[in-house]
Amino acid sequence: MNTNKLTELLNKMNEYRPLDQAQVKALEQVKKETNL
Repeated sequence: MNTNKLTELLNKMNEYRPLDQAQVKALEQVKKETNL
């Protein structure tokens, strides 16, 4: 998985609907796991 592409996509989505804190934490966890 390309985390840069994932982050870019999520950032585009975030322009329309801000992430809530649970989603932010889930995203950070995914990024940690994929960067192992």
